[in-house]
Amino acid sequence: MHITTVHYPLTAGQPEMNTRAAMRRLRAAVADGAACVILPPLAVGGPVSLSRLRSADFQTERDHALRALADAADVPVITCERFLQDRSVREEIIVLERGSIRRSRDTVRLQTGAATMDVRLAPPADTAVPTVHLDLRPYRKETAEVPEHTLAVHMLTAEDRGKTCHIHTGTAATAATQTGALATGLRDWRLTNGRFLPHVAETPPARTDVLAFAVRTLWQRLRLGKLLIGLSGGIDSAVNAALYVHALGRDRVIAVHMPSRFTSGTTAELAATVADGLGIPLLRVPIDESVAHTVRQLEAATATAGLPLRITGLTHENLQARNRSGRILATLAAAYGGVFSCNANKTECTVGYGTMYGDIAGAFALTADLWKHEVYALAAEYSALLGNALPDSIFSLPPSAELSAAQNVEEGRGDPLYYPYHDYLFRAWVEGEQPLDLAATLRLYRTGDLAARLGTKTDPRQHFTPAEFVADCERWWRLYRGLAVAKRIQAPPVLALTDYAFGDIPEAQAEWEWENETAYRREKELLLSQ
Repeated sequence: MHITTVHYPLTAGQPEMNTRAAMRRLRAAVADGAACVILPPLAVGGPVSLSRLRSADFQTERDHALRALADAADVPVITCERFLQDRSVREEIIVLERGSIRRSRDTVRLQTGAATMDVRLAPPADTAVPTVHLDLRPYRKETAEVPEHTLAVHMLTAEDRGKTCHIHTGTAATAATQTGALATGLRDWRLTNGRFLPHVAETPPARTDVLAFAVRTLWQRLRLGKLLIGLSGGIDSAVNAALYVHALGRDRVIAVHMPSRFTSGTTAELAATVADGLGIPLLRVPIDESVAHTVRQLEAATATAGLPLRITGLTHENLQARNRSGRILATLAAAYGGVFSCNANKTECTVGYGTMYGDIAGAFALTADLWKHEVYALAAEYSALLGNALPDSIFSLPPSAELSAAQNVEEGRGDPLYYPYHDYLFRAWVEGEQPLDLAATLRLYRTGDLAARLGTKTDPRQHFTPAEFVADCERWWRLYRGLAVAKRIQAPPVLALTDYAFGDIPEAQAEWEWENETAYRREKELLLSQ
């Protein structure tokens, strides 16, 4: 049986545009001898938002488009669509053929000649019946396995879910191979002896290509211009700069280095080296003068009002971050008709290690679903891809916000996080079907099993005494379940690369920070009494 999968980029909420793309390819597939044509999931409406799905105009346009495709279908044509019923969204399988439209929420069995196959929306269980899975799941860092006898078909688009963006790579995949990733056109398959066999095998897409597709799609849809990026000389801003250069090209990216008296010569030089290696312009805008002016202004105003205060310590550190983002980057982005980036990683977002309205600001947070060690790995990929654009020394530089003398990288100082350990601890708190709570974290430390559970080579019992471990856990847990929740809610949109991206995870600011406090207190007493 000759089956053709159809690949084209979907535009959410635009049935007419999507149908024109589908119709051209449908006719070409039938002319080429296809006995069955599989369109991408949501081939007509795209991954439409609830507000658009509720529109009577959209519903009419979608239904008209489905009718036009059905009239043009000389062979079975398969897709699925989203429908609204009793204020709830549901997906239904659509089979179009010779003017008829068949809709079903359950498995559809098709018989074409001597061949039989099922069509499903849910991931199929092990079955000997050949199955087409209209897979609505987005791209993930870890690719889901495709069962035997199954052809999983994905759409090609970037999907907004609230303020979180998900990527769909448009692949058609079996247990052995995949085709069509990030590409348009037709892919031919043979259903032989219960298996789907591709006419031509292809190489899976590189992660850098997937990220580039997401950025280009967002830029095109939002009609964006320049990208302004704060380039500190650290790994996070460097990898984000490389990501945008690869996706948009050098002519659309402008780097800005905003040094203060706490900025080291090392990071200033690295920022210049990164910009030069990527071939992008670098603006140098010192912040000391404007920060000092703000301090004087606020201290004078409060003294005059009889409410004197001193801008010092953490308040002074956060003032620097807000000066960089709110004053410089936002103004430059507006003047250039563009946007500026947020360079946060998932480790920082977990505990809110960033300044609200400062470095937790920007149009997109493209690396906010990557842990710090994954940012380093991605930086190495981009450096190799772009001709060793990132200097080797940036990989060994201590991560630091450089907001005070206590964060001097040239003295080996930096962030209060020990990433070889905290990366994995926070991941265990956030990700997985059964994330660790605080009581379980202490219990695993006490039994010596925590490093294995976290998947880290760093044994916390060699790094912390029991009292230090408890204090460290309490510090970060309170932030994770406390103020960091508010910061995450107000953070820029995240590009989701896991099932546990912030923005997808339901969170509440008013929720009590402790889970099972009684069990935690008991574990704390047991640990400290050893």
